[in-house]
Amino acid sequence: MILGLAGTHRSGKSTLARDVAERAGIGFYDGSFGRLAKTLGYESVSKMDIAERLSMQHRVLDLYDREIRRYGGGLITDRTPLDMCAYLVAEVGMHSGLEEAASRSVVAYRDRCISLTRELFDAVFLLQPLPVYVVADGKPSGDPAYQQHIQMLIEGAVHVARGSVRTITIDAHDHATRIGKVLDAIPAVAGHSLLAIRKECGRG
Repeated sequence: MILGLAGTHRSGKSTLARDVAERAGIGFYDGSFGRLAKTLGYESVSKMDIAERLSMQHRVLDLYDREIRRYGGGLITDRTPLDMCAYLVAEVGMHSGLEEAASRSVVAYRDRCISLTRELFDAVFLLQPLPVYVVADGKPSGDPAYQQHIQMLIEGAVHVARGSVRTITIDAHDHATRIGKVLDAIPAVAGHSLLAIRKECGRG
């Protein structure tokens, strides 16, 4: 069982994933794009042309894929490929002037992210932005319009991925309520109780 949290930057994904993992007795995988990019020598929020960003995005997704498969099942992560897809697509606008090859590469990356999400995840929980945005170094812009732009792209990606992967929207902002909603959904997603899941993970 692999669960993922999706949502725009500074929506509380990492805090929620860590707390759910602790309460449920399952593993936590830190899927932070910034962490993965830094491991590969990139500063993820720096300005890049589309070719460089595409290269970074593919390499980060490769690393994410390897790490999460190595970890195995019985875990929750604070990022999904759908989040990664949204940030790349957000770089493309009406007047981007992309050459056909670059444009097709963006679409191929989008398809890869959808496919990988369907392959890896049993469920994706979509979080809404928190009422207050806390600016932090190494994180994307605190511009609320940009944050909402990313959120809408992620919501669209979650909609596309539905079907083979269960998708659950969590509208609550209260942290305790969010934890409860994820914990309540886990037995139905996994097909058995939290106690059985903990035993599978060696934490029973």
